Amino acid sequence: MKTNGFVEIARVKKTFKTRGKVFEALDEINLQFNEGEFISLIGPSGCGKSTLLNMIAGIESCEVGTIKLDGQVIKKPGVERGMVFQNHALFPWMTVYENIMFALDCVKEGATKEEKDEIAMKYLELVKLTGAKDKKPREISGGMKQRVGIARAFVNNPKVLLLDEPFGALDALTRGSLQDELERIWEEEQKTVVMVTHDVEEAILLSDRIVVMSHGPKANIRAVISVDIPRPRQKSDIMDNQEFIKLRKQLTNMLSQESIA
Repeated sequence: MKTNGFVEIARVKKTFKTRGKVFEALDEINLQFNEGEFISLIGPSGCGKSTLLNMIAGIESCEVGTIKLDGQVIKKPGVERGMVFQNHALFPWMTVYENIMFALDCVKEGATKEEKDEIAMKYLELVKLTGAKDKKPREISGGMKQRVGIARAFVNNPKVLLLDEPFGALDALTRGSLQDELERIWEEEQKTVVMVTHDVEEAILLSDRIVVMSHGPKANIRAVISVDIPRPRQKSDIMDNQEFIKLRKQLTNMLSQESIA
């Protein structure tokens, strides 16, 4: 892992106008994420976690302050940032394979069909979906749809993967399975990942560092906490780990305090 401020967020503020009034969502956000690091953003509802993620994605504008990726100021969406939403957002008329190929066709116009097919199959294998490549989204489970979304985000080789509560709509068993899968994929790819989540255990399982945001409006960074649990991790293996138990209690207490602030 390099420590060169791969993602740099400096003095960022964000306001919205609603019903003629100005809502100050984020206030003076300063963060640095390293290349190859897995970061989770947690905090009470309405604290601006997804807003900050959308600003890194370039979906939301950065009116005050700057956000840089690898030294370049982010001003709009770009293929160097892959996004996975809570809603899988697959094209229902396309097969799993065609959904992946559509993403490749958009950014690899000079590549041959054979080259794109090789990339598509590599990531379908990575998310264990080669057997479902010819199925339509209606024919696969919610967990499988999210795997397609993850594969689609990876195929364009982004510098940063942005995850907005990717498993929030899934049942507990499927969510736990996909958390372990994402840990395995991250170990193989070593991408820089920034994930928004409400799930404290998920954040601990997957992250190198956890950014705890304060209650809004004018939310800011309350704490940045390192997760010193050896990798690779599996949820079933770390539930009794003393560091895991300590972090879960610490984060749960912090979030409880924020929710009643």
